[in-house]
Amino acid sequence: MASTGSKSVLILGGNGKTAKALTVLLARKQHKIYSVVRQESQASAISSLGAQPIIKDLEKATVEELSRIIDETKSEIIVWAAGAGYGDPSAPERVDHQAAVRTYDAAAQSGKGKRVIVISALDVRDRNKAVPDWYNDADKAGSERLWKVLDPYMHAKLAADKDLVTRYAERELKWTIGRLMRAGYILERL
Repeated sequence: MASTGSKSVLILGGNGKTAKALTVLLARKQHKIYSVVRQESQASAISSLGAQPIIKDLEKATVEELSRIIDETKSEIIVWAAGAGYGDPSAPERVDHQAAVRTYDAAAQSGKGKRVIVISALDVRDRNKAVPDWYNDADKAGSERLWKVLDPYMHAKLAADKDLVTRYAERELKWTIGRLMRAGYILERL
């Protein structure tokens, strides 16, 4: 999709490395960027990248609160770039799955024409199915290492991705799930 003028973009999980890189990329293209971060102490760094910070703990945010943020920012594009921090083994389910789904619901509730872009994780897939044919031995070994280290995160992201696909397959919510090493690639044409 080629850039046809300034768009309003809402990034959720704006303090992460990928979200920050994305903010810089979008600011260069002169889009209006809003970035949801959890702590007030993160706001100045987000502002310096070209985004307007919004302080909200996504783990606790309701669909109504998220919908209000989408409406108030007039966001056409909603980027889910949030993820749970390390340490609490139940956090991935609460953030990477449940909070993501609340965001999808909020985007759908906010009206037609919204695009949700999910920055998922590389190799998020149903591991009960065969390994993809295009995986070579190094890919297979890397997949095993990734899932061994990040199992709760991968399961939560897979559940959120499945919910997005199944719940909004026939509704007016447009969506894209990116599972790329360099997530900015999927957004370069905004």
